[in-house]
Amino acid sequence: MAKITKNEQSTRPPIVAVLGHVDHGKTSLLDYIRKTNVVAREHGGITQSIGAYQVQYKADKKNSSVYPITFIDTPGHEAFAKMRSRGAAVADIAILVVAANDSVKPQTIESIRMIKDAGVRLIVAANKVDLPDIHLEKVKQDLARYGVQVEGFGGDVPMVPISAKAGTGVNNLLEMIVLVASDIGLPSYDEKPLSAPVIETRVDKGKGLVATVIVKEGVLRSGMTLFDKTEQVGKVRAMFDEFGHGVKEASPGTPVEVLGFTKLPTVGTPILDRV
Repeated sequence: MAKITKNEQSTRPPIVAVLGHVDHGKTSLLDYIRKTNVVAREHGGITQSIGAYQVQYKADKKNSSVYPITFIDTPGHEAFAKMRSRGAAVADIAILVVAANDSVKPQTIESIRMIKDAGVRLIVAANKVDLPDIHLEKVKQDLARYGVQVEGFGGDVPMVPISAKAGTGVNNLLEMIVLVASDIGLPSYDEKPLSAPVIETRVDKGKGLVATVIVKEGVLRSGMTLFDKTEQVGKVRAMFDEFGHGVKEASPGTPVEVLGFTKLPTVGTPILDRV
């Protein structure tokens, strides 16, 4: 695996979606990453579900460099599909989880189609490698039938063997995410107008109309007037991170829960600070 080098250019964290067939380990993988990479930096861990969270990956214990990665944590494929249907992708990278003992299944095929349509970079996580009856060569062959050619099998898509249950290979997967993000190049456009895709909305009894967004460009600040396309939908009254902490601003790559809407914005559409 290539060595990670810190880019001197200002970059934003990659935004990662995890897709795959039911029971192949999407939730287990996200839970393991959250437990081992988030709780360590915040006593008590995540206190609320805001549909996304950020981990801090440290590639080398001898190196002080830390690489933030933002994961979308919405159930199923809803946010990913809605964003793609509106002509853009909230994620920069998609992790396709495929069980090494079960190979490609119907939702795997659906996920491949969605990832291709969205035009985002793909990493395959071959999960459950701790089990005795795995068939990695079959996984590679089956993926190739649906246009996913992994490294060492005629293509350039990385495939990382993991066990989400035991944690085996998960650090290698995080390292691969950082490497692919570096290859893509994700400059942090702090000075651009705000563009923050909506990944979840809800009505909260105490908070009112609430949306979770991930900032892709610009900086989301408390007090900003917000627009959904050309329609004004509210003003930022408060923002919270995944730990329940109030924040005054959110820079590119950062997920936040936003309060202050007069109308719920459209899931999959970026909220803007101007028309």
